[in-house]
Amino acid sequence: MDVVLIALAGVGLLIGLAGGVMMVVAAFRVHVLWGLAVLLVPFAGLVFVVACWKKAKGGFLVQVAGGALLAAAVASGISMGMGNRLAPLLAEGRAQLERARSGGRPLWRGQGSEAPPATPDTPPPEPDYPPVPEGVFIGLTLAEARELLGEPPIMSKAEGVIRYTYPQRHVELVSEDGQVVSRQIPLVPPEAEAAEAPPQSP
Repeated sequence: MDVVLIALAGVGLLIGLAGGVMMVVAAFRVHVLWGLAVLLVPFAGLVFVVACWKKAKGGFLVQVAGGALLAAAVASGISMGMGNRLAPLLAEGRAQLERARSGGRPLWRGQGSEAPPATPDTPPPEPDYPPVPEGVFIGLTLAEARELLGEPPIMSKAEGVIRYTYPQRHVELVSEDGQVVSRQIPLVPPEAEAAEAPPQSP
């Protein structure tokens, strides 16, 4: 039924436009100034209808018919509650725009569908780094190691010994003089430790 009302309103609009064109043509036939006035000046058409009724009545009546058809379609839509059915969609669209402007995640859902359950944002997976070759950092300065591996997530210093720990790369660098890497200790991932652990006897 909504489609019928929309089509009816479209037909009424087209008929009204056709009546307006007929009015402009009739005004130009009377005089060029009348045509320009009806075409460009607001409410000049009403003056033209009053002044030249016989010439203008055809276009005017067509305009009235189109306007009546459009008004009937709009009134029928309002009485049938079309505005109430469109209101949730409009409100949801406004909320979608507000979320997009504020940088939130879009949560658009179609009419009649249920919103998906809210789930907490999962952290991005850690990158899968290739294994560090054994002893490759020994002899490098700590600054060179930081350039290659980045800033260490864990750094400790005790009695002049500096330790850079990279859990994601499963390696720990030790500098006994605080300048040059003297030891490179591989770190065993927890998964590997659990796999290598002997099974407990019952």
